[in-house]
Amino acid sequence: MKRCPHCHRSLRGNYKKSISMLIKGLGITKTKFADDLGTSRWLVHQWLNGKVNPGTEYLKKIERTYNVSVRPTYPEDETVGYDSKADE
Repeated sequence: MKRCPHCHRSLRGNYKKSISMLIKGLGITKTKFADDLGTSRWLVHQWLNGKVNPGTEYLKKIERTYNVSVRPTYPEDETVGYDSKADE
């Protein structure tokens, strides 16, 4: 788990940036994304707003469905948020 460089407390990453960039990169709607994962658009909305993180089951579904590796981002990160497995 990442730690804050100042106070050394745990930083809880979230997936909102990763998922948002994935959806935009795929050129699909949030509804299509939710349907592909077998979940509701409301839950996807919660992920995109950082209210909740997707559980392990959904992270695995995202990775299998779209052939990507999804990782959390942290407040200090300015990284893309996902890596295509297709280039491996």
